[in-house]
Amino acid sequence: MLHINILCAEYILPRFVIGETWKHSWPTTPVHHIAYIKTHKAASSTMWQILSNYALTHNLSLALPASGTGNKLGWPHKFKAGYAKPRHPDILCHHSRLSKSMEDFMPSDAVFITSLRDPAARLESAYNYYNMASCTKLLYESFIRLENKTRFLLGRCHFLKYWLLNGQLFDLGMNYHEMSDASLVDKKIAEIDEQFSLVVIVEMFDESLIVMRDLFGWSTEDLVYITHNQVDHSKSINRHPELVNEIAKLAREFNQPDYKLYEYFHSKMTTLIAQKPEYYAEEVKKLNQLREAWRMKCVKRTILSSQSDNEYLIPFGMGTLTYEPTETAYSNDMCVRLLISEVAKIRLLNQGEPINGSTFSKGRHKFHPR
Repeated sequence: MLHINILCAEYILPRFVIGETWKHSWPTTPVHHIAYIKTHKAASSTMWQILSNYALTHNLSLALPASGTGNKLGWPHKFKAGYAKPRHPDILCHHSRLSKSMEDFMPSDAVFITSLRDPAARLESAYNYYNMASCTKLLYESFIRLENKTRFLLGRCHFLKYWLLNGQLFDLGMNYHEMSDASLVDKKIAEIDEQFSLVVIVEMFDESLIVMRDLFGWSTEDLVYITHNQVDHSKSINRHPELVNEIAKLAREFNQPDYKLYEYFHSKMTTLIAQKPEYYAEEVKKLNQLREAWRMKCVKRTILSSQSDNEYLIPFGMGTLTYEPTETAYSNDMCVRLLISEVAKIRLLNQGEPINGSTFSKGRHKFHPR
């Protein structure tokens, strides 16, 4: 596994890996071997979009489900080589649970990365996106106020625990029976810090992408993304700030191990960015200008998924939004790769079909992503 430390101008860009420190030049060739642990509801669809588009653009291999269907490499079970194909792919970025066998499955110089989000935001996002109220029969505000949420989940709605009960540590390979032991949580955080070269922080997402670009020797063009799986909030009720704070506090207490993990890596990213605030501000500005240029080229308007007449643009999830492409987008490879829904893209990847300027013209035949 490759650990990267980069000399950036007059200061050393600290690694996210704990260990010895040395000076290292910028990568002479871009990093192409990457294992991304796709943590649920932590900008993982956007990260997946960036990484899968990079693979398509540079003709790299992606780890795909051995079954030939779906978007999971054995999840919620820990990763095994038999869950994915081909062996030693360039990039792994589908939903999977971290395991020791993943290192053997990936090329020996693979860089491990993941993304984390404040549990206060991640829990509510997962609850609404997966329509968990259909099982709990409770609005999120009522659920998060329950006295014993864990017992509730393990009873009536036990399958929801994977998303609601310290889901980020779970995706990173920690078992539930270990999470109640603070010393084991600390040990797991240290192991992640040792193994992972980068932990993207959702609340500093674009800054994290610039760090990733510099670590990988990529270009800003490689980072361009258009947000997917957004939920329509036009009918949401605005909460009083005191209620917002109360709900956030309850969520963090409920997922205290996850919050401890998040705080640790949030602190590291904050420290890193603070070393060169002007640099990151300027680079994020350039990234956003580039993203906006592609959005103008590709997107006519944002619409409800139910309004789309193209099957390749319909995402998974309750009340999600999608895009109506511009006329030029239909024949532009980059626009197609930016706009196609994750579930449709996964289907085409599994079938070995190209994803390019001819894809949308085939999108009106019946395909049921749900």
